[in-house]
Amino acid sequence: NSQTLTEPYLDANTGETIISIAEPVRENGRFVGVALFDVSLKGLAESANAVNFSNAGHVFVMTEAGTIIAHPNAEFNGKNLNDYIANLSVTEQLQQVEQSGKEYTLKLAKVAGENWYVGILVDEKIVYANIDSLRSTTIVFSLIALGLTMVVLYFVINRLMHPLGRLNAAIE
Repeated sequence: NSQTLTEPYLDANTGETIISIAEPVRENGRFVGVALFDVSLKGLAESANAVNFSNAGHVFVMTEAGTIIAHPNAEFNGKNLNDYIANLSVTEQLQQVEQSGKEYTLKLAKVAGENWYVGILVDEKIVYANIDSLRSTTIVFSLIALGLTMVVLYFVINRLMHPLGRLNAAIE
């Protein structure tokens, strides 16, 4: 009685990921057939693959059921998320995952009005490398500043205490 969209699947003829849309056809309120057409998701895949994280990660699109719609590695298109990353749950919370011996952070975001998610997978080592470097630099500069402050305070205190030393000598 209403429009129906299929889950994405691989088209047998083209090998592209597509969805089928079926719409009932009525004549004078009476059902007479179905209009059915396929829509390629190739453009969506190309858009997702165009996102560049400087080799630190990538974007993919998947259904709520876990079917991958668009992935930089086309062999995953049409497959289940667990074929790509084992034992993963579909949730919008940050997840730490391991793949090929590397640690990754995964974030899934639901697409408004669809049962689809956009996933961002980033290599923690690459992403956090700048943060680790910044932390180390901050610690070094903090220690240098602390050392300089102690030297300056030593001279200031000696200068301030000098008159007290003369006063003490005069009293003795």
